[in-house]
Amino acid sequence: LQINAMFGYYLQSLCDMGVNGLGWSEADLTSYLSNFGYEDAAEEIYPQLIANPGVLLPYGVGEMKMEQLTFRKARPEDLAQVFALFTDAIHTMDKDGIPQWDEVYPDERTLKEDIEHGQLYLAELEGRPAAVFVLNLDYDPQYANGVWAEPDSYLVLHRLCVSPRVQNRGLGKLTVQAAEEQASALGAKALRLDAFKQNPYALRLYERMGYRIVGDVVFRKGPFFLMEKQLG
Repeated sequence: LQINAMFGYYLQSLCDMGVNGLGWSEADLTSYLSNFGYEDAAEEIYPQLIANPGVLLPYGVGEMKMEQLTFRKARPEDLAQVFALFTDAIHTMDKDGIPQWDEVYPDERTLKEDIEHGQLYLAELEGRPAAVFVLNLDYDPQYANGVWAEPDSYLVLHRLCVSPRVQNRGLGKLTVQAAEEQASALGAKALRLDAFKQNPYALRLYERMGYRIVGDVVFRKGPFFLMEKQLG
C-alpha cells in the first residue's frame, strides 16, 4: 500500500489515538479510509492498529510512478466511465469551492466528440479509469490575447481531469507529463492551456511543471490564465 503525505498525517494521528480508544470497528475504519480512497486497505490495517496503538504503520509515503499507469486513446465504449469520472470530479470541486465545471461543460456530447476524433487519452490504474486529457488544435478566439513564445508548432491541452478516488497521489503530474510526451511525439514544440484562476491546485501544478502565464481570458465560468510550456 502506497499512501500520500496528507493521508500519512491522518493515519499517524489515528495510530496515536488507537482504534481501541476510539471504539472503532473495522467497518468504522473502512468508512474513514474511504475518504482517502483506501477503503480496501482496512482489512490489512485494522489488526495492526489494534495490536500496536501509537505506532506508525510501515507503509511508504510517496507518489505514484508512471509504470503504474497505462495511457491509451479512449474508445467509444469508454464514454460512460469517462463521463462518470468528470461527474465525480465536478462534485468534488464544488465541495472545495472551485466552480470550474458544471452540467453544461464538459458535457457528454463534448467528450463523445473528443473520443470520436481520437483526441481523448485515458489513464488507467489497476484496470479502472484514473485520469483523462485531450490534445488538439482547438482553442477559443480569446487565445489571441496570449503572448505565445511558440507561434506555430504547438498543441492545446484541454479537459485534464483526475478521478477524486486517486487524487493527492501525484497522478496530476504524471498525467501532464504524459500529455507533454504525446504532444512531443506528435511534433509539437509547445503545449498551451487555460487554467481557472480559482483552482489553486491546478495553478500550483502547472507552475511547478514549468508553465508560464502568457495572458488572461474570461470564459463563462470566470477568469482564466493562458499558460504555455515549451517542450524539449
